[in-house]
Amino acid sequence: MIHTCNRTEFYHGHGKVPPETVTYLFRLVSGLESVFIGETFIQGQVKESYQVSASAWELSSSLHRLFQWAFLTGKRVRTETGLSRGAMSHSHAVVEIIKSQIPQYQNMRFAFIGINKMNRTIMNFLKGNVNKAFVLCNRNFDKATEFESLFNCKAFKLDHLKMALELSDIVISGTSAPHSIIRKEHIPENKLLSIFDLAVPCDADAEVRDLSHITYFDLKKIEAQVNGNKTIRAGEVLKAEAIINEEVRRFMEYQNRKYFVANKSIISNVKPDKSIEKTNGLLIKMKPLITIQKNSTVKQKFLR
Repeated sequence: MIHTCNRTEFYHGHGKVPPETVTYLFRLVSGLESVFIGETFIQGQVKESYQVSASAWELSSSLHRLFQWAFLTGKRVRTETGLSRGAMSHSHAVVEIIKSQIPQYQNMRFAFIGINKMNRTIMNFLKGNVNKAFVLCNRNFDKATEFESLFNCKAFKLDHLKMALELSDIVISGTSAPHSIIRKEHIPENKLLSIFDLAVPCDADAEVRDLSHITYFDLKKIEAQVNGNKTIRAGEVLKAEAIINEEVRRFMEYQNRKYFVANKSIISNVKPDKSIEKTNGLLIKMKPLITIQKNSTVKQKFLR
């Protein structure tokens, strides 16, 4: 069973796998069936489901081979194309910009203003890649202190924002305040700061954005990064599909060779009867193959 945030699928059965099933699974693992084309999480989710079923001895040899081949296909797509390169979310785009545009970011101190999903995601990405503890500033100080051990950060009350910014080099702000909270009086004089403003309306006052020693990134700049990555990925889809089609063809050739030998061996040892059909000189017994249930829709595939 494969279960993710937007799909629940069951793969079970034995024998030959039809080409449409092979194609779908290879596309799924490669990221072509995801909301964000090329995202990498799906391969890990499918692999985890496969390992759970395999450890419980619940998979036929056909499904073992199918999923192993799918993982190799996904690896080829990610290695040989740019389908998975570039951030597709605001939080990932912030990390991408930091890594590409701020030299020595690993030795800088990050200040996070506000506790939300995007800030937590960015913390998770950065916590193993930076050498200094985070600074976390939040209106609810008790909530901020809960994150001190989780993310190795120092909590500050929002009233002490100026002190927090004096300790910091890169600021990531994303509060739900209806007005600006980072004002000129909070900014240390002549201190170089990079500010990533993820809030709507902006957390940084217009005066702050215009300061010569401030490098300012608002949501428009971050979205431009995401949109550029989407364009790049779209151009890689045809390359990915070519690899998938090649691997589907190779899998089907492997499968046909395997069952040609198996059926020939069986036929030589049994007497033909009415349940056996002759096709192109080869006797093949008709039987159900793989049943796949996707989101409560059952599709029954048969051996051809």
